Amino acid sequence: MKMKFMLGAIAGALCLMAPVSLQAAQTPATERIYASADGFNQMKAILNATIESLKVAKNGDEVAKAMYNYVKEALPVMKDYSEMTEYQQKQIDTLQKQVGILSQKKAAQFNCKKEVDAAVQKATLEMISTMR
Repeated sequence: MKMKFMLGAIAGALCLMAPVSLQAAQTPATERIYASADGFNQMKAILNATIESLKVAKNGDEVAKAMYNYVKEALPVMKDYSEMTEYQQKQIDTLQKQVGILSQKKAAQFNCKKEVDAAVQKATLEMISTMR
């Protein structure tokens, strides 16, 4: 009789704990959706702004400035990339590819590859120094 009572008590305790465990498991996933949406929106806005800046660039200095601003704004937001859904990551990858192709095209058009590379390196070093 004692064994039956003890097994019943353990089963009851497990039943009471199960909803709490399920609720705890759902909370991070919900937070992850909101975090990924916010990071996705920020990254998408940065990429679209960079694409527009590169499209209207009329000389090498404007191309270098657009790439400098892109790196400076995008690096802090890249931490959210891993939290994005697969669909969001594909959209970001497509926009990043467009930025890369457009920047290479503009750098070749204005013969300013060295200036663009220097601007990207400068922005990267500045961001790394602020992260420490």
